[in-house]
Amino acid sequence: MKEELLFQALSTYVIPSQSLWRAFELQAATSIRDSRGLEEPILEIGCGDGMFASLLFEKVSDGIDINPKCIERQRSCNHAYGELHCMNACDMSFPDDKYMLAIANCVIEHIEEYEKVIAETHRVLRPGGKFVFTVPLSGMNNYLLSSSPCYINMRQRQLNHLNLFTGDEWVTKLKKQGFENIDVIPYLYGRECRLWDLLDAPVCFGYKRYKVASAYLLLYRIMPPALQNILNKALAGALSLLLRNRRSGDPCAALIVAEKG
Repeated sequence: MKEELLFQALSTYVIPSQSLWRAFELQAATSIRDSRGLEEPILEIGCGDGMFASLLFEKVSDGIDINPKCIERQRSCNHAYGELHCMNACDMSFPDDKYMLAIANCVIEHIEEYEKVIAETHRVLRPGGKFVFTVPLSGMNNYLLSSSPCYINMRQRQLNHLNLFTGDEWVTKLKKQGFENIDVIPYLYGRECRLWDLLDAPVCFGYKRYKVASAYLLLYRIMPPALQNILNKALAGALSLLLRNRRSGDPCAALIVAEKG
């Protein structure tokens, strides 16, 4: 993992564990963007804070999120989207065959009715359009800090992981809804996943807004920019050193590209 990419992710997302995961996602998504010739118009499903899309594209045609607060915040400072919509991805109001690209970054695993999302995404894509999304895989549970079922279940609740499948299972589910030419591209492996859990588990402790992550964010925001920069550079250097040897263990997360025939 390049130190520059880790520094960019830390400067954007702040929390080290989140930044680490996002850096791997950005590396995979940027490679697909540059090699596949992804076309507009673009729909983002679960746009959230808009940070990920803004790092990949100059403009996304439409962004949707089921959380009205996310949409309102985005509308007040939106630079990444043509239009923003508070909308359920299971029942989108867009017409058929509208988009050439639909993206979803770590969203589908949190939606109970994920098959409806896949079906709706297929409907709103034009023939030849692509659905590009990232998801953690079921293999990640083999590389958490503890193999105890209690710990694994606790982490799944903390992360709100409702759907964890293998890459082959995702292919089957996408084909069932009419997608074809499906590529599963792992971007996070066992060794990186264990490091991520080592960083993430402690900041998840607490209740709602009173979590360790919230305290870290508060401390970060009151730091002078110069000190933030020093901290991010130090963390990026340390993480880059720890990640020098990649791809140890099984795939724990993947970027999936599926085409509408």
